[in-house]
Amino acid sequence: YSGEWEGGLKSGQGTYFCKASGATLVGKYEKGNLTHGTFSDKFGQTYKGAFAGAASSVSYAGGDWALSSGAVQPVPTPDWLSTFDGESKAKLSKEDAYNGLIMVIPHTTAHAKYVIQFTLDQAWPEFDKDNTGCISKEDFSRPATGLADTVIATVKVN
Repeated sequence: YSGEWEGGLKSGQGTYFCKASGATLVGKYEKGNLTHGTFSDKFGQTYKGAFAGAASSVSYAGGDWALSSGAVQPVPTPDWLSTFDGESKAKLSKEDAYNGLIMVIPHTTAHAKYVIQFTLDQAWPEFDKDNTGCISKEDFSRPATGLADTVIATVKVN
């Protein structure tokens, strides 16, 4: 990584080089997480847009892929609120959050579901600061720093 640091975390503009894959991430980092920038692979394909997560487990959060063929393919921003079947609740319980995550995170085994639940349980107190058992839909769905993207950036489910 070449770029700015703050408090031991990547912060500000920087470039992350992955020697093993030949990939490069260039963009703006906040508290160690890449929020906006570009990802280029060794085949000349480039993604430009929003990101969620640290460089080692980043996910795309809305932008465009420019393929080596010259074609452009949009990457939509995840629509988390649609996972709740249009319910008008202003707050989500941990069970609501889990059910929403299960609908959008690929999982094929009971262990994968366990990992999602465990990660949610670990992250939940950071979002339910008043200990009511509920969080706002905005706290769940906020790009890059919301509970959903926090869990996705942490969970690696095959």
